[in-house]
Amino acid sequence: NQVYFGTDDGFLYALRPDTGAIRWSYRGRGPIDRGPAVGAQGLFLTTASDRLIALDPETGVSRWQYERETPEGFTIHGYASPALAKDRVLAGFSDGYLVALQPENGTLLWARSLAAASEQHVDVDTTPIVRGDTLYAASFSGGIYALRLKDGEVRWRTAMEGTSSLTLGESRLYAAAPRSGLVALSLEGNILWRQG
Repeated sequence: NQVYFGTDDGFLYALRPDTGAIRWSYRGRGPIDRGPAVGAQGLFLTTASDRLIALDPETGVSRWQYERETPEGFTIHGYASPALAKDRVLAGFSDGYLVALQPENGTLLWARSLAAASEQHVDVDTTPIVRGDTLYAASFSGGIYALRLKDGEVRWRTAMEGTSSLTLGESRLYAAAPRSGLVALSLEGNILWRQG
C-alpha cells in the first residue's frame, strides 16, 4: 500500500497512494530512475552507480548493499531493475555480470559474466525475467541468455548485439535491438521471426 518513485538526485520516496503524503525517503548514491522490486523479502533497488540496495519497505532503512566496480571507459546509458525470484534477488551490472544474492543479508550466491569477447559495452541493462527454474537476461555485447536460476549455469545463448529489452510471453521471448529490430524467440533460444 505504497507508491515508490526515484529521482535523478539519488532519492527514493515512499508515498501514501490515497493522499500522496511522503512516508519516508532514502538517499542513495547515483540516480534512481528504475522501479524497485518489492516482495515479502523486502524492497530492492539499483542505482546508476552499479549498486544494489536492500531497504525495509516500512521505514526505508538500509539493510545491506552490494556494489560492483563500474568499468573504465564508456558504458551504455541505463541499467537494469532488480528482480525477485524464489529465495534470491537478481541484478545486472555495467561490468557485464548478472548476480544472485540472498535477500536477507546480500550474500552472493553466484555471479555470471554475460559479456561477449568484446571488452566494450558489456552492460547487463535488461531486467532479469524468471519462469520456473530458468532465468532470462541479456547483455549489450553478449546477446540473450537463458540461465539456470539455481546456479547461473548457461542453458543457451543467442547472439544479438544491443539487446535493450526483454519481454516474456506465454511461450515466446521477445527482444528488441537496434540492428535486429524486434525478435521473437522460442524458450529454447531459436529465432522464430524478426521485424525491422
